[in-house]
This record gives sequence, C-alpha cells and structure tokens, in this order.
Amino acid sequence: GTVRRGERSGARGPGVLRDAGRWRGVRHQFDCLGGQPVAQQLPEQRRAHHRQRHSPFPRPGAVLSAGRPGKRQGAAMDEEARILSLSAFDARRANDVKPAIRDLIARRYRSFGGASYLLYDEPLHFERASGVWLYTPDGTPYLDAYNNVPSVGHCHPHVVAAISRQAAALNTNTRYLYEVIYDYAERLLATFPAALSNVAFTCTGSESSDLALRIARAATGGQGIVVTRNAYHGNTTAVAAISPSTSADVPIGIDVRTIAPPAFGPHPKPAQIAQFAADVAAAFADLRRHGIRPAAFICDSIFGSDGIYADPPGFMVQAADAARAAGALYVADEVQPGFGRTGSHMWGFQRHGVEPDLVILG
Repeated sequence: GTVRRGERSGARGPGVLRDAGRWRGVRHQFDCLGGQPVAQQLPEQRRAHHRQRHSPFPRPGAVLSAGRPGKRQGAAMDEEARILSLSAFDARRANDVKPAIRDLIARRYRSFGGASYLLYDEPLHFERASGVWLYTPDGTPYLDAYNNVPSVGHCHPHVVAAISRQAAALNTNTRYLYEVIYDYAERLLATFPAALSNVAFTCTGSESSDLALRIARAATGGQGIVVTRNAYHGNTTAVAAISPSTSADVPIGIDVRTIAPPAFGPHPKPAQIAQFAADVAAAFADLRRHGIRPAAFICDSIFGSDGIYADPPGFMVQAADAARAAGALYVADEVQPGFGRTGSHMWGFQRHGVEPDLVILG
C-alpha cells in the first residue's frame, strides 16, 4: 500500500504482500566478466554444440540484447552486475543437475520463457515452509535468510488462520463498505505519525510505488525524481525508470537523477552525512537546470538494493530537508525495512527521526 499525508483518494484492490524476489531483470544472464551475453564468451566448438543440441532450456543470449550495458551505468553498475551474476543459475548446466530438478527447470522455461531468473548452481526445489525454515521434498531444511516478505516467518499459525477465515467470508474490492478493511487500516495507520493519515491498498509493491509517483507528481506539479544509484522500487514501466538496478537494458528516465548511496559506515564524519544531503540538493538543481521541476526523493530506508546502509540513525534528516528545500516530497520505500524488520522500530524511517510525505509498503 501507499500511505500519504492528508489528502484522501479511493483505495484500489486488496492489499497483498510484495513478491519475494527484489532482484529482477535479464541482466543475470550476462557473463560476470564483461557484460557480453554468455553465448559470445564460449569457445567456438561449444557454441556449435549449443546451436545443434535439441534442448528445452534457453540458449544464453537468445532472448537478450547483444550489447554491453550503457556507459551511463559506469563502474558501479558493472560491479553490481558481476555481483548479481554470482548467484544466478546458468542454463548451460541444466543437463548436469539431478533429473527431477532438470525436469522442473524444463517445465519452468516452457511456461515462463528464457528470461526467467533462477538462483544457485542447482536451483532449489521447496514444497513447504515453517518459521525460518524452507523444506525440500525429502525434508532437508534450509535457513531462509533471503526472502523479504514473511516478516513473522513462513506459515505463521495466526496469519494462516486469518487468511483462511477471510477467504471463507469475503474476497472483493474496496468499493464496498466493509468493517474488516477499516479495522486493518486503522490499526496500520496507528503505527505511523499522525500526519500520515491516509492509506490506499494496492495489489503489489510495484503498484504502490507507481501510485506514489503519481501522487508526488500531482502534489508538486513536477516530474523530477532523485533515487540512489542501485535503487529498486518495482517493475512497472514508470517505476522501472526510477530503478537503476532493474537491468542495464532498461533506461533510466530523462527526468530521473541518481546519487551515490550513503556508504559511509556506521560511524561517519559529519561532513560525510552532509555530503549525502548535498548530493540530493545537487541532483534536484541539475533537474531544474534542464527545465525539470522536482517531484520526489524516493529511497529505501535501509538502502537494501544499494548494499544495506542503515546507520547511523538520523542521517536521513538532512537528506529529507534537502529534498523539501528543492520543492520535492520525501518518499520512504518501506518494502524492505518496514513492518518491524529492522527490529527497533515498526518503520525504517522512524529510526532516523524523520517523517516522510509518502510511504510505500509491501
């Protein structure tokens, strides 16, 4: 959902959790050495083998652009592409995995296509989960330190009972009067500062980000957005344009500026904190210089896709002030840190003692 100050508008759709994987895009299919499609890196003999082999698995590069990532991403984006590729499953190795896993991979590619992204040298097959554990069909447990959705653990009995009870009673949209929606909205809003007084329920985190963009642009009359260099806020067309980490093949919007994340460690010098705020101000100044009126500074409150920069508490105050001084709104993306995931506070922005104008939830 999107929580915002003051102004009311109609809610749309039931609120559901954001999809588990934050990383998206076909860039994971790129070779970690230089951004060229993997097929171009193979020896000629092996390339011929790939061309001749009849296989249900996608050939590397078959569905991708053949070019290198654009120069605008620079060294930081190239480094990120290398890091992300380390955990990606290489479709060339499909015949090396266990037969049962190979059959599932083949079914997946037939249904989802060659750009479908899998993790690990041998993709994991799970069939159930409980608490912090994921279980394979043979009962092998895996500690889940990756998924960002189940903030109270997998299959929590209270959550399972609530979902089952509601599915058996009513499942419709928000255009009708219904007490349960208001009960939840009131409990949710009670965890926010009083000024953040309205909530709109959406279907995905991406839709929430999209709605936040629309509200920010309508409220300010501007279009310019500032985000951090490796930000991820969703995968709609509008939101992908403010998500540099989505893929090197997805262009950043002409009304978007990126800044370096606050990678100064938990004990920065005051000048380092001031520099982060100065970068926000400079980005908005550059937008104005090019005739683009500021609309919003949007950031994940722990900068999860930039590398997780949560400390020291309070460093976001100057950055938010810089955004507002430029005539923009400060939008906190709480999909990663929200709902108590930081431990000390319900929402990540609360650790910094700052109030956003809009909050994106998932």
